[in-house]
Amino acid sequence: MRAAPWLLLPLFIIGFDRAPDPSVVPGVTEVSDLPLIEMPPAGPGKMLAVVVTGDGGWRAIDARVARGLHDRGYGVVGLISSRYFAQRRSIEESSYALQRIVEHYSIAWRAPQVIAVGYSRGAGVLPFMINRLSPNWRRRISTVAVIGLDPTVDFQVTPLDLLRTSPTPREIPVRSEVERLRGRVLCFYGVNEKHSLCRSLSAPAVIPIPEPGSHHFAGDYDQLARTIWIWSRHA
Repeated sequence: MRAAPWLLLPLFIIGFDRAPDPSVVPGVTEVSDLPLIEMPPAGPGKMLAVVVTGDGGWRAIDARVARGLHDRGYGVVGLISSRYFAQRRSIEESSYALQRIVEHYSIAWRAPQVIAVGYSRGAGVLPFMINRLSPNWRRRISTVAVIGLDPTVDFQVTPLDLLRTSPTPREIPVRSEVERLRGRVLCFYGVNEKHSLCRSLSAPAVIPIPEPGSHHFAGDYDQLARTIWIWSRHA
């Protein structure tokens, strides 16, 4: 069977069941316990993009947005939500995981600026995680892009979540966390997504960006990456 094209990306999968991490740098915060995907930059001095995936993991939209950013010069690290949130995580624990990722790869890849991207569940948890970073690392994040943002989110993934069409009692509201974000916040939503939180956010930092389609944006994932790239260049 031939591998799908996106599986041929220049990436390294690291996580719970892998060989020793070749990216471990002495004196740099360790991240080997986290389920991550690495797409190293071609050289130092480039931007770092941290991508927090949706429940499907490193699939079409997450992988292709990441590839679009990598092709434009970013080093990319993906946090696989379906694995990381397989057990319930606290907001503080999740934020510390993000801080470790930002610290590790900013130093290891010599990337002074960071953009943070989240899709679906990843978009929902990301504002909570960013708002609780230490000020030094929070300042590194120049642009936040949330894609397919729902009004509520849960910090645990269950096997039934992919089948649900309505919120569960465990989910918590996202609006106040998005409105607390500083800097530029790109909020992507499909024009057919009736319940996207992006439609009703009014915080000055938030830029609603409508795109064709619904939660999967008619498959035009490179357009998402291109828009993120354009905005982040002027952050």
